Amino acid sequence: MSVHATVQLADYAERVAQAQHGETGAIVLEAAAALGVSVATVQRQIQRFLGRRRQKRADAGDYALTLTEAKLISAYLMEGYRQNNKKTVPLGTAVESLRANGLIAAGRVDTSTGEFFPLSDSAIARALRAYQLHPEQLRRPSPHVHLKSKHPNHVWQVDGSVCVLYYLPDGGAAWWKLIRPCTTKTSRRTCRPLSCSASSAT
Repeated sequence: MSVHATVQLADYAERVAQAQHGETGAIVLEAAAALGVSVATVQRQIQRFLGRRRQKRADAGDYALTLTEAKLISAYLMEGYRQNNKKTVPLGTAVESLRANGLIAAGRVDTSTGEFFPLSDSAIARALRAYQLHPEQLRRPSPHVHLKSKHPNHVWQVDGSVCVLYYLPDGGAAWWKLIRPCTTKTSRRTCRPLSCSASSAT
């Protein structure tokens, strides 16, 4: 490639780097016509100037689904869960029903042609997650809170339980949670209970 063509490619690469969303294709076509090469060749050569990094979209972080529409879709989906945690309403069904009732548009309009493009289910799901309104996020259990004591013996935890103390035939003692007869190797006899109400600290 000549020096003149290289300089032209550098100019086109700079224009591509500063182009807004949707403008790159026209610049590449212009470069291909000016240099007399294919579009693939121009794209490959421009990529050499720009490096391997991907250009961030100008509309990154913006969603065609509005917050109001996201709240309506999320509420519709949450109502579709039964008490046994079974989901009865898929995302696509919820969106179609809300569109049919005129509650949401869930789409974008091409400003150049005025054509309306409905959002896909995956795009709507991404927007719900971005708004923190996806059912999987709303139904997530609350995080556990770790308690921290300021100093030793600052916090006490007591587990109170009611039990019965039995004297065993061999003179020993044991704590039993349930009242049940004792069994020895020679015979089956009932242990003699000592009624008490005790608390065990942990």
